[in-house]
Amino acid sequence: MKDSEIINEIENADVPVLIDFGATWCGPCRKSEPIIDGISEEYGDRLKVVKVNIDENPGLAVSYKIASVPVFVVIKDGKETGRLSGLNSREKIIGLIEG
Repeated sequence: MKDSEIINEIENADVPVLIDFGATWCGPCRKSEPIIDGISEEYGDRLKVVKVNIDENPGLAVSYKIASVPVFVVIKDGKETGRLSGLNSREKIIGLIEG
């Protein structure tokens, strides 16, 4: 997906957005994937999960100041409300979303 398409999805979301910045070569990113997929399924229509591969979308990674992966960013009403870096527990990621 192109940067512009991802930005459009984020900006036009009527629910909170969890952006999952990662890369295919990143071990912690792969370990986080089932956690994020589970949260996405659990929240359903109450949360939009957008996965961003930093190798395919370097411009988006730069604009969000992503220095390492994984990074999870929550956007509510068009504004960043929090972020977590590295491998995190399901509980910590949910705390970020709910916070």
